[in-house]
Amino acid sequence: MPVVPTFLQSTVDPILKRLQRTFLYYRRYRNSLNIRMNERYLKYARDSAATYRVQHGAQDFPPSPLWTVGAQRLKEVMPQEKATMYSSKITQLIGSNDKNIVHPEKYRDLQVRILKPFTTLGADLLDIFRSPNLHNALLAYFKGNYRIEWASAFRSLAAKERLVDSWLWHIDSFPPYVCKIFFHLTPATVDTGVTDFMDHADTLAYHRAGYHGQYGSERKADLEEFAREHGLPYRPFHLDVEAGDATLFDVNCFHRGVAPRRAFRDVVQFLMVPNPIPWDEELKHDSFDRMDFDYGHDTFPKNPRRRGF
Repeated sequence: MPVVPTFLQSTVDPILKRLQRTFLYYRRYRNSLNIRMNERYLKYARDSAATYRVQHGAQDFPPSPLWTVGAQRLKEVMPQEKATMYSSKITQLIGSNDKNIVHPEKYRDLQVRILKPFTTLGADLLDIFRSPNLHNALLAYFKGNYRIEWASAFRSLAAKERLVDSWLWHIDSFPPYVCKIFFHLTPATVDTGVTDFMDHADTLAYHRAGYHGQYGSERKADLEEFAREHGLPYRPFHLDVEAGDATLFDVNCFHRGVAPRRAFRDVVQFLMVPNPIPWDEELKHDSFDRMDFDYGHDTFPKNPRRRGF
């Protein structure tokens, strides 16, 4: 894409920003990032998938539900007893006021964050990626290898819901071929806290009607009235899970967190990105410090390529 001369940027930038909010743009990229970023990620995903084909031959991957439904439950990616042990450790850390337990001021009654999850909870969290269920689901989505970009952990608390951020209907507006995993340390149900999702078709329909759900000022907790006004279906769904299960989802489908009515919900979250080499080979070059998510850093890399790949 040609570089826009500086003297024209003040004229061109507003036009590009309006373009990035159009339905046709979202239908192609599923976000409102700039076109240069989107094309960079699309090319990187194609290149990573092509590298996999060269190494493994043509593959007949099953269709990934993430491209249609938007979310997928994967059972027992870790034994339930082991997942529950992580949750018990979080309870102990909270009770001892550990330095890696953070109560964010804005969400104090809604969430506790566990910093540096690989350090604080244990590096064997990575065992979930040795689960055939999860590995095969990621291969189907990426059509090849993948890597862990970062991990974070949090406890959702039973509290009166407030109209803030992730508890409102939104998309993350991340690049194409980026997805998240919620690894559940506790059961997640309507009573104990879930994530509500909309599928791709409904997400597209809401975008076409003018609901984008990206910035805080435009996010809504309730879309039923918007749906009625625009003749749209309102059919959110959630996936009940047990401790040890995982939820894999496309962050650019509409979703929102729902606070527990009782107890709490413990989740370790992973951001996944395509990669030309397997995730465990990538780990030989990475450090846990890089992957332990700092809530202040960028949510995805500006350039997904590493070490010349």
